[in-house]
Amino acid sequence: MRGRAYTYLKQLVGEIRTYGKYAFWNNEEKQKRYLSEYGRRKHTKNNETETSVAQG
Repeated sequence: MRGRAYTYLKQLVGEIRTYGKYAFWNNEEKQKRYLSEYGRRKHTKNNETETSVAQG
């Protein structure tokens, strides 16, 4: 039951984020609210790694 509840919650959060990115495409401040903090950190970390590899 707990796993099913988590799955439904994850699906709903994903739909809300997708809608938020679409609905607020022209408002960068509101778009940031619909992005995952984890995704931003991961993206930043990947960009830093690629930059250091390209330079060295």
